[in-house]
Amino acid sequence: MDEPRGSGIPNETCNHQEISLADVTLHLRADGSLFIPQCSMLIVSDLHLGKDAAFRAAGIPVPTGINRDLLKQLTHSVETAECSHLIFLGDLIHNRNSLTPTVIDEMARWRKQHEDLKVTLVLGNHDRHVRKFPDSWKLETCPAYQVNALTLVHDPATGVNQKAAPFVCGHLHPAVQTGVAADRMKLRCFALYPDHLVVPAFGPFKGGMTLSTRKMTDCFAIAENQIWSVKQR
Repeated sequence: MDEPRGSGIPNETCNHQEISLADVTLHLRADGSLFIPQCSMLIVSDLHLGKDAAFRAAGIPVPTGINRDLLKQLTHSVETAECSHLIFLGDLIHNRNSLTPTVIDEMARWRKQHEDLKVTLVLGNHDRHVRKFPDSWKLETCPAYQVNALTLVHDPATGVNQKAAPFVCGHLHPAVQTGVAADRMKLRCFALYPDHLVVPAFGPFKGGMTLSTRKMTDCFAIAENQIWSVKQR
C-alpha cells in the first residue's frame, strides 16, 4: 500500500506542488485548486452547487449552508492565488433541481464581489441540465479551453476520444488510499498520468473515486492544508 511521504506538518512551504505538463507549469494547491502562473489562471472542478438542495428535494436530509461555505472557500482560493481568470472545469451545478433562487442569489453575490475576474465554465455533464445560466453569474461557457498545447476538458473520456492530449480534466473526483489497516485513509488527490492530469473535486460533500496509482506518473494527496506525493517508485 502506498505510504504518504513528506514532513506531515502543514505549513506555508508545503501547500502546493509544482509540475510541468506540455511545457506548462502547474501549481497543484492543497485546497484542491490548480494554478497556472504564466496566465494567472486558477482552475477548480466539480463544485456541484446546489447538491444539498437536490438531496433535500429527494427527501435526503443534509445540512444547510454548504454552498455558502463553498463560495467562501472559493474566495480564499481566488484571493490567495491572485488570479485574473477563473476556470470552472465542469459540473458547476449538480442538476436541474439545484438551480434554486437561493443558489442563484448566493452565486450572484459572489460574482459581484469579483466583478473584475474573468470566469469561464468548461461545460460538464451535470451542467448540461441547465439550458441557460443566470446573467448575473457573468459566465463564459465552452466545451473545452486551450492553454498553449494543454487542453482543459471536464471528462477524461472527452480528452481521449478527441485526442486532445495532453489535457487537464476533472469529473472523476479522484481519491487515493494511504496507510495500512487501522491507519488507512481515503484522501482527495491530483492524479498525474503521462499525458493528462485529473484534478480533485473542489470542496467537501463530493465523495470520491478511489484510483489505483499503478498507471500514474505521480499521485498527490491532500490533507490538513498539505499536499504530498504518495506514488511509490
